[in-house]
Amino acid sequence: MKKTAIIIGFGLMLLASCTKDYTCQCTFTDSTPTTPLDDFVSETVITGKKNDVRTTCERGSEVSGYYATTCVIK
Repeated sequence: MKKTAIIIGFGLMLLASCTKDYTCQCTFTDSTPTTPLDDFVSETVITGKKNDVRTTCERGSEVSGYYATTCVIK
């Protein structure tokens, strides 16, 4: 019984610690017809589980008129 509890506890620790560092890359694009600016790229490191990090990163994406920000995990 004691061995089973230790094995289960160790297995749960392995499953719970599946976090990594991921890079969230956001690209700001200006498509103004008069004088568009060059694209601007920024990167941020986010630590967590892949699905949680993807959700957090993609929240930074938006489109507003001639401006767009696109964020993806690299």
